[in-house]
Amino acid sequence: MDNVNVINSLLVAKSKSIAISEVKHQKQSEYQTLIKLIVTTDKQTRSVSGTLFGGKPRVVEVKGVEIDAELSNHNLYISNEDKPGFIRDLSKVLADNNINIATFHLGRKASGQEAIALISTDSAIDNTIVENIKKIPLVIQAKYLQFDDQ
Repeated sequence: MDNVNVINSLLVAKSKSIAISEVKHQKQSEYQTLIKLIVTTDKQTRSVSGTLFGGKPRVVEVKGVEIDAELSNHNLYISNEDKPGFIRDLSKVLADNNINIATFHLGRKASGQEAIALISTDSAIDNTIVENIKKIPLVIQAKYLQFDDQ
């Protein structure tokens, strides 16, 4: 939404039935500032947390998995089983389609459990490539995320 800013954001959220809560505390924390978005539907609850580091926004948690990722214009979000071969198979699909990886960030709940990958690429990724990524045996979910320059 182009018309949302710091001044009217609370009113816009309220008009969309979005609950906002602000928590301030004096205890030590890893982050000076942290914003956490929790979305609950009738099927599931999902969360993502972000912070500012060096003045740049960073994703630091997705679905309870710690990660440290700076997003760019072109990104892949992948949840996968944490087992050998995932990175090899993903790299092959991207290389076969001439997609260059700019950054690759991984996080996992525990060894062998669910993992999250946030990957920035130098170019857009079309839906056919995303569908090929979804066919990789260890991939649970794959989405292409595109953000405009700010």
